This record gives sequence, C-alpha cells and structure tokens, in this order.
Amino acid sequence: MNILSEKIESSKNHAIYMVKNEFEPSNHYYSKALKYPMSKIGSNFFNLDNEQILIRYSRLKPFVDIEYLRKILNYKCKFYTWGGCDLFKVIDKYGNNQMILIESNTCASGIKSTPLINPEDKFGSYRKLVDNFYGIFKKSDSSLGDLAVIYDQNLLEASGYCSCLAEVSNEKVWLIQYLDNSTNVKWLNGVMFLCDENSTWHSIRACIRLITQQPWKKIPLNTKTLIVNPIITCLAGGRNKNIASYAYKLFNNEQIKNSTNLYIKEPYSLINVSKKEIPFIFENDVNLNKKCVIKVPYDNSGQGVYTIINEFELEEFMSVDHNYEKFVVQSLCGDFNWSSGEYFHLGTLPDRKNNEIYAFDVRMLVISNENGFSPVSINFRRARRPLKSDLKNGESSWDILGTNLSSTLSKNVWVVDEDRLLVLNESDFAHLGLGLDDLIESYVQTVMAIVAIDQLCIRLYDDTTGEFNFELFNKLNPDVSLLNEIWVS
Repeated sequence: MNILSEKIESSKNHAIYMVKNEFEPSNHYYSKALKYPMSKIGSNFFNLDNEQILIRYSRLKPFVDIEYLRKILNYKCKFYTWGGCDLFKVIDKYGNNQMILIESNTCASGIKSTPLINPEDKFGSYRKLVDNFYGIFKKSDSSLGDLAVIYDQNLLEASGYCSCLAEVSNEKVWLIQYLDNSTNVKWLNGVMFLCDENSTWHSIRACIRLITQQPWKKIPLNTKTLIVNPIITCLAGGRNKNIASYAYKLFNNEQIKNSTNLYIKEPYSLINVSKKEIPFIFENDVNLNKKCVIKVPYDNSGQGVYTIINEFELEEFMSVDHNYEKFVVQSLCGDFNWSSGEYFHLGTLPDRKNNEIYAFDVRMLVISNENGFSPVSINFRRARRPLKSDLKNGESSWDILGTNLSSTLSKNVWVVDEDRLLVLNESDFAHLGLGLDDLIESYVQTVMAIVAIDQLCIRLYDDTTGEFNFELFNKLNPDVSLLNEIWVS
C-alpha cells in the first residue's frame, strides 16, 4: 500500500483532504476495468448524442411519440441530477426480448467498474460526473467553507470523486466515512462540519454524498450545505422502492393520457404490503404464480431482497424480524419453468466450459443538467450460480437470481465479490449477448425512471420554504417506522 492509498484509507477514521494531481486510477477503479479498453459497441454508445439516440429509437419503435421522448431526454432535473438504474434483459411470455427496470439508485456506484473510453484520459467517467457536480456547486455559498465527499461503504469510488473534484476545482476537498456511530461529522444550523486528525473542525459549503444506508437518518432534509443528491431524492424513490413504484405508475399514467406509447417497464409490483399479508398474497395472487420477490423498500446493496419460489423460502422470510412495517412484493423473473410467468431471464450466452448461462443485470448511470441527460457509466453483474431449468429441493433461488456484488458481514462491514463483475470490454460484453440497441433501451428506461422520481420530489418538497409534505408522503408510504427516522432540519 502506497502513501496515497494509506491516506485515503485513513478517511475511515477522520477527515482527510485531497488536492490537485492526486488522482491515481489504480486507487479508484477495479483492476478489471483498467485491464482492457472499452468495447467498440460501448464506445459507440457513449459517443451518441441524444438526437442520434432519438433517431435510432424512432426506427426501433416507430409507434413512440419521439417529440415527447425528446422532452424527456432534454429534461433538467431539479433534485435528482445523478442516478443509476438496474435492469434485466428478459424475454416476455410472448417471446419478445426486453430490458426491464428493477430499481433506481440515487448516489449509485458504477464508474469504478467502467473501462476508459479514451485510454489516454485517466479520469474516465469520473471527470464527466464531477464536472456536473462542480457546476452545481458554483451555486453554493462560498462563505460556508470547503468542498467534501462523504461515503459509507464505497471508498474506491468516493475517493475517485474526491481527487477528481480537487483537480477540477483546484481546491482541497475533504473525504470522510460517515456511519451511524461516526463522531467526526456534525451538523450545526444546517451546515456540515468534518473533523480532521488534529481534532480541527471544517465547515462544508457543498458535498458529494455516497451515503446509501438510511441516509435520511444522517443528513437533514433541509441543509445550508449543498448536497448532491439531496435527501428528498432518496425518500421520493431513489432509495425507497415503495415510492419509486408509485412514481413509475404516475409517469406511465401520464404517458397513457398523452398517447405517447412510452412507459417504464417494471415487474408486476404491489407496494405498502404488510408482513402478515404476504403469505395470503403469495398463495392467491395469480400474477405471482406462487413465486415472488419480497423487498424491504429502504435497503440496498443486496440487503433486504428475498427471492421466494417455494413455501420453505417463504417461511425463512417470515421468520426474520424487520425494522420496517411495509414491503414491496414483485413478480419473479426466473427460468421458464419456475417464474411468475410475466418475464424470464434471457441470461448470458452459454459458457465454453459447461454450456452454463447466468442471470445478470445492467447498471446504467446517468446525469442531468441544462443540456438534458447523458450516460456516464455502464457495468454488469452476474449471479453466483448458473440459471437452471429445474431446481432441487433446498437449492437457494437467491444464489441463482441475486446479482448484487455486495454482501454484509456485520453492521457497517461489507464485502464485494469482484469475480462476478462484468465490465464493458470486448470479452465480457460479447458474453452477455447484448447489443447497442439494448444499451439505448437501458438508457431510455433509466432516464424515464429518474424523471418520474424527480417529478415526485417536486410534489413532495418545496426547497424554497423547506417544507416537506408529510401528509402526502404518509398517504403514499404509510410506514410509521420510516417516518420517525426522517431528519427534517
């Protein structure tokens, strides 16, 4: 471990700062992302502008209202300026290939897993994202102090944002881990303060946030320190799967009203389901076919997601105590022979060793600014075990369907299974069976999801008065445990 990486690692104990010329790619990328250049299809995709994407999309789906889609791609988000979505490549019951949306993630990771488009540009997608942040930060009150990056579990990427922001701003930028029990972060009158190794506190005028674990408990809704993304984005769908599904339905209803033939594609979803209702729904809802996915709406990084294909897995879920009162229940995308019947994983191409295929997902990360949307990064993750046409008794459906790379060893201790990461190089991408049009569809689905959530943010929160519409939020998401956690100011 070199001196710079040791310095970065010490941000787990106290605030450290980074300055210009401290960006080293090996400290901020997975080795697999740096080993080979981006695939030709990936490079072609990132070099398309929105107008070219619209022209291609009009050929793929001539029935879509392209003028309406143009407005969506050119939409400037008020709150949700940076986010990512996870998608599956599936085949539906009619034999049609589709990309469907699984969930949205505010403060999503992905850049550390994306190969460089230009091997001569060591910053890669970090620069595009950080340039966007810095444009937002110019609106902050310079008298309030410095710039910072805070994180809970993603040091590799957080430190990349920090060192790249130092490069762009030509300022020192603070970096610190912020957990439930952290004593080196505090808030005074809406301003964030960070403590360094000398016990000196530094006020922060603007901050990049990679806090994914219950961020509404650590960061107030109303702050003088400018935060990207603000907490409202998490509550309105970016980290709240209950509200996200509601936002998608509002968006889709608007498309039906305007006859655009656009819609966000997600699995059949039931929101605000109490735990005691789940066994009855599992047994009787014909859209589930006694197969489902149950999600704790506010968890992430693979936590709180349960794939249920039999009574045994249902009993396992019911035996677990949960901190929250409401759940999301969705149809399950599995194999043709064991699925809810709506969508089925298409899977990777068969491997050469055993002709095995694997379920995988696509993580698409985008930004929004005065020029509209643009893609930032793409990566893929496959499941632990191959996709089978039949399962033996006792086999874990999660091992076959769960694609998230992170798992929790204990509270605030995570491990990442990098071996299952697939990146946008020639070798990995060819194994997925995806094409340029799949990336375009993933981009369009991601943009629509983020627009839907941003529009709900606007309904729920007035940033000029600092008023959060608790009455409406409670109607949409009647979970007292969550409501009690929200730190308003």
